Amino acid sequence: MVIESLLSAAVELGVKLLGRRRENPAPADISRMVEAIRAAARQHCLGDLRRTHPGYFRREVLIAEASTGTPPLHEIARQGQLADLPRRLLTADLLQHLRDGNASTPLHEAAREGHLDQIPLSLLTPDFLAMTDAKGRTPVHCAAYAKRLNQVPAAGLTGESLRRTDYTGRTVFHLAALVGHLDQIPDHLLTAEAMCQPNRYGGNPLHDAAWAGNLDQVPARLLTTTAMSMRNCQGWTPLDVAAARGRLASVPTTLLNAEAVGRRDRYGWTILHTAAANGFLHHTPAAILTPENILTPDREGRTPLHLAAAMHELALLPSSLLTKEALSIRDHDGRTPLDYFPKAALPKKLRRPEHKRGAAGTPMNEPAPSAAQRLADVEHTLAQDAKGRGPAVD
Repeated sequence: MVIESLLSAAVELGVKLLGRRRENPAPADISRMVEAIRAAARQHCLGDLRRTHPGYFRREVLIAEASTGTPPLHEIARQGQLADLPRRLLTADLLQHLRDGNASTPLHEAAREGHLDQIPLSLLTPDFLAMTDAKGRTPVHCAAYAKRLNQVPAAGLTGESLRRTDYTGRTVFHLAALVGHLDQIPDHLLTAEAMCQPNRYGGNPLHDAAWAGNLDQVPARLLTTTAMSMRNCQGWTPLDVAAARGRLASVPTTLLNAEAVGRRDRYGWTILHTAAANGFLHHTPAAILTPENILTPDREGRTPLHLAAAMHELALLPSSLLTKEALSIRDHDGRTPLDYFPKAALPKKLRRPEHKRGAAGTPMNEPAPSAAQRLADVEHTLAQDAKGRGPAVD
């Protein structure tokens, strides 16, 4: 009887140890399972792997490497493969509390790639949608940047959640304006006051919309004088930002009135100066690219043509703007636009002939043409153009 009892106890112990081994795979086995799940998720064949190797889908595998890098569950959420996981693994403690090296949860990853629709609605509660990562961004921030705010439940789109700021001080309004999808925010939350909230750099959502060329996507009722006249830390209004980015063509014509075009920043520049200084004067709408605006000087006496010349833009401007009066205006240093423009970069019709060379191939001692001589050449060339006999511009 004693021997039989010992044998029975040994068999029970062996069964327990064998079961424990199956429940807790060795580290090498877990690493192999992790790599297989990552590869299947990236190739969007996680469902096939689940059918062929159901034992791979266990909690300890999905949370592996959480403390050192990105767990497989985050990769699955990023690739939009959460629907292929067993329902028993789609739990709150995994989707809402499991963090990677950037303190992001699988909710953040799913929202960042536009896959929140694969997460059960019972897990998308306001409290969990307010959880932040290392950059202070919530899943709602991530959904806004991914143009998928329509996947966030209505309970998660509240005034508080939309005004919460990330590490740059940007709200959901800033990010939605940046990607041109303010229309995904409920109308009762999309107020003029929300358009005036600055980020840490002083820019409001309209600055971000202007930076991306999306001012034409902003509802007209939000383009208030207060929001459009706010200046960021550079002293720029949203129109200045659009000019610096070459996005003035995307600005609604109602905003490009005489007052807005003539408004100056702290350097005395108008939006045409800003566009010219960044090499985008030729992208300016023709309606405001008038001789009057082109001849406006800044504090140093420089017109937009001076700055356009320095950026090699004269060849890209309409010839009707390159008049004798415009090209003869001098700044406070006595320089005309042609003095800012290197001779080699001038259009052919504005260049002087090359200097004659001596027998040895070296330039002769001929003085460089003065600004007055260059202006005379320009005047002669423009006169020839008016008669229809002038050479074509490069």
